[in-house]
Formats: sequence, structure tokens, C-alpha cells
Amino acid sequence: GQPVASVYLATFDPPVAVPKEGETVSPHVVRQFQGRDGKTIWVSSRVTTLRDDDRPERLLGYMDVSHDITRRVQAERALRESEARYRAIVEDYQTELICRFKPNGTLTFVNEVYCRYFGKSRDELLGMNFLYFVPENERPRLIQHLSAFSAAKPVGTLEHQIHLPGDGLRWLQRTDRAIFDDRGRIFEYQSVGRDITDRKRLEAQIQAAQ
Repeated sequence: GQPVASVYLATFDPPVAVPKEGETVSPHVVRQFQGRDGKTIWVSSRVTTLRDDDRPERLLGYMDVSHDITRRVQAERALRESEARYRAIVEDYQTELICRFKPNGTLTFVNEVYCRYFGKSRDELLGMNFLYFVPENERPRLIQHLSAFSAAKPVGTLEHQIHLPGDGLRWLQRTDRAIFDDRGRIFEYQSVGRDITDRKRLEAQIQAAQ
């Protein structure tokens, strides 16, 4: 019996709004609400018009159906914060080439050092297969290296050659880590690499001298 505008609609942020003229249902809107304990509750709200079945032009009222999505909002926020921290770690003060890729080789993340090293933008690299820069004769060994990962052995290091456009063959040392889903299956790899071409050349010179 109380005015809905003051005791319900305005208690949400943004306030609950009825469908516009000509609409029968409003789109889902995420709203927040302060509970009695002071905690913020997030809901997904949708308002529907209620009309007389016999006289559709007669508006009887409105029905607002809200779902509590607080846990989802908190999880999404935590994920964004975690991703922001991750990007700060791998972008700031880094000299290593850091990337993530799917089991089929598709790149899903590259840091700025990786972009500069391969002479391509992030947009160009994302979605590309990371094996693109690996010579064909090196690919089987690299694939075998990744295929050997398991929950008992999730990390491994490998040295292999790569081909840089305009710079020829170089040597890369990579440390890969398998990332598992809740079923124990590998859904992504993370790789940290560094160029060791100068070291390889020096080792070759020492060996030749000996």
C-alpha cells in the first residue's frame, strides 16, 4: 500500500524503471541494493507489463523479477583485478617474452616485449599460431615437449631455434607451464622465453677453439 517510487524503485541504483510506452518488457538491467546489514547486493532486474487478457489495452500493473547475481559480479570483479595485476607483472620492467596459447597453438596473450621481438602488434599476434615463427624441422620436438606435460609435471624448459623476419635464425630458451581446468585437462599454456643467440654463438666458438 506504500508508494512504489519511494519504497522500492528508488532503493536500487540505478532505480527500477518501468517499460517504455509500446514495450511489454524491459531489458535486463544490473542494479545494486544496500541490504539491511550494509552489504551491497547485485541483482539482474527485468520489468514486465501486466495487462488484462480480455482488454489488452488495459494496463493492470507491472511485475519486476530480480535475480541475485552478487557472487557473479564479485567473481567478475576479482577476475578483472587479477587480470590487471597479471598484466602489470608481465608488462612492467620485463625483458622476457611472455605469451599464453591454447593447446592448438592459438595465441591468447602476448606482452609488449613479445610484440617488439617479433616485430608485430598485439592485434596481429593474437589469434595467430605460436608455431608460425618456429622452423618446420624444430616443430616436432617442441610439440613433443608440450605433449609430455601432466599434473605431475606441469613445467618444462626447452631450447630451440626460431625464424625472425629480416633477422634469420635465432635461439630461444622457453619455460612453459601447463594450466589445467577443474577436470584436470590442459586448456592453456603460459610461456616465458628469452633470446640466447649470443650464448649459443659463444658456446660454438669455445667448442671450435677446444
